[in-house]
Amino acid sequence: MKKNIIEIFSKSKQLKWMGKIFPCNIGSGGITENKVEGDKCTPRGTYPLREIMYRHDRINKIHTKLKKRRIEKNFKWCDDPKDINYNKFLIGQYKASCENLWRKDNIYDLVVIIGYNDEPVIPYKGSAIFMHSEGSKKSHTKGCISLSVKHLIYIVENIEENTLVKII
Repeated sequence: MKKNIIEIFSKSKQLKWMGKIFPCNIGSGGITENKVEGDKCTPRGTYPLREIMYRHDRINKIHTKLKKRRIEKNFKWCDDPKDINYNKFLIGQYKASCENLWRKDNIYDLVVIIGYNDEPVIPYKGSAIFMHSEGSKKSHTKGCISLSVKHLIYIVENIEENTLVKII
């Protein structure tokens, strides 16, 4: 089972998987066991990978064993802890606070949805925890894990349906 666990190490800011080491970024608040919406921390623990989302106009082909979905201009992720759709994927206009998945920058060109706080969803426990492409500044995230698109494509194309991410 060890080969199906992607390990994220906070102190070294490295992702280890299948004997390979990749530099990565985590939340600017570090890693926490007590994640709270907006704390900019990455949640410690072991989580399933739910699906892959990608910008088809920027990423030509993605081969993966996980469910995949093309990101469209009206795709969102609700980050309002008071809303009934908190920490859920949405399509179209929505009143509550949401993160747009179609962005001008490149950080959501390729996104792995991490199964954090989704079964069940607990208000204020944190939302939109993804593994995604790093920005041009290669800096901290708001709680996600980011790495180069080249490394992320390699991981996405080699993961299995039962692969887990372990944030240490």
